[in-house]
Amino acid sequence: MTKDCVAIATATPRLATRTEPRIAWFSRSGGVARHLRCTPSVTPSDRAFRALGREEPDALAALLEAAGIGPSGHLRPVDVTDPKLDAPPHPVEADFVAHTAEDEVLHVECQGYRDASFEQRLSRYHLALVLRFWPRPVHTVTLWLQRPPDHQRAGVLSHGNVRVHTTPLVLPELSAEHLLRVPAAACFAPAADRGDLSEEELARRVVARLIETGASPRRRYMAGVAALVRGSYRFECLVRAAKELRMEPVIIEEFVRYGEDLGLEKGLAKGRAEGKAEGKADAILVVLAARGIAVPDDLRTRILACSDLATLDAWTRRALTVATAADLVS
Repeated sequence: MTKDCVAIATATPRLATRTEPRIAWFSRSGGVARHLRCTPSVTPSDRAFRALGREEPDALAALLEAAGIGPSGHLRPVDVTDPKLDAPPHPVEADFVAHTAEDEVLHVECQGYRDASFEQRLSRYHLALVLRFWPRPVHTVTLWLQRPPDHQRAGVLSHGNVRVHTTPLVLPELSAEHLLRVPAAACFAPAADRGDLSEEELARRVVARLIETGASPRRRYMAGVAALVRGSYRFECLVRAAKELRMEPVIIEEFVRYGEDLGLEKGLAKGRAEGKAEGKADAILVVLAARGIAVPDDLRTRILACSDLATLDAWTRRALTVATAADLVS
């Protein structure tokens, strides 16, 4: 392997065996769709990150280099879904694995959600990679699209007697301005710290940068996922900016369920019912934004304040077909 060549391995998501409902951000179909559809167990953040890493690994390399923790040079994807062991307990489904020019193994695991089993899963991936690539050392980076729990952002994560040394990269603590100055990493900026920028200014800067650099559908998809992880309003701002600046269409799938999951997670500390209501409200706003329907501030406040699950379910169904936001509650 030449010094300027880095071999990349990414897990290939399994394709779905049934037709799944999809929410479109300006477009209902396109060549990228077949790379993004997968089983329900794979979240949009995992799907977006894996597709981007498999097809355009230079975007991840640019992000890691911008954060001061990644290798530089050309990246060459390879498939490691088969760990090449006689009797593996589980397939390797790590998000991103690379051979670096220094003959080390780089493993990047992207998290767009909180996962109580994260340490267990990371330990399993780490052990499988150590066995497969022995005797090369394995360096694991945990890439967080949202702030992780304190115990999961530590430099050493443990499960049983297995200890994995990690380098956490928390995008909400990285400057969005800094990422926007790195063309290939701009798609991660919606998850970063906006600093003195307003939500609207950040969205317009991201979209303008994506247009300027001719960002592919995968990078635009990653930008949408990164925005949604930070909240439905940041996603709404990104969608509005994309329409105003006439950015090319990109497909966004399954955001209804993803919005519910994120809202449920945010509300668990307040009680499961309240968290579920918050998630459904977020999902409604995501659907309307994805369809290009503007939501007035007073209606947005009403939707977010609603705690009746039956009403929210009815609004969710209507959000898929209404012509205006006012039709949602009429």
